[in-house]
Amino acid sequence: MELRVARKRKGLTQSDLADLLRVGQPTVAAFENGGRRMGDRFARKAAAVLDESPAQLMIGNRLAAMQRAINRDDAAGVIEAVKTVVGKTTDGMELTSEGEKALDELVEGALAFTQLVKEEDGQSL
Repeated sequence: MELRVARKRKGLTQSDLADLLRVGQPTVAAFENGGRRMGDRFARKAAAVLDESPAQLMIGNRLAAMQRAINRDDAAGVIEAVKTVVGKTTDGMELTSEGEKALDELVEGALAFTQLVKEEDGQSL
């Protein structure tokens, strides 16, 4: 689940959440828009406040980063987002079926995007 969705579900502003987590509002904004990679510590703190799974928040963060990479036509950024999600979800955090579905979609999307980039460059996978 994206941090923004979880935050709004709780009726919190970015500033409210930042205060609860003892971080600045720009930090929350950076996590929400995928501009900053969410680590385990932040994910666990935010998950406790928002009643969400840390893994789900981390996946949401990487999905936002992947969307930014797609918007920039950055194949390397997409692949990095996939690697990060896969690495974090296999690090002792359990995924819900929704999280597993999001991860599958992320991997499929990254592979399809990479294929398109390679085809445009005249290469094949």
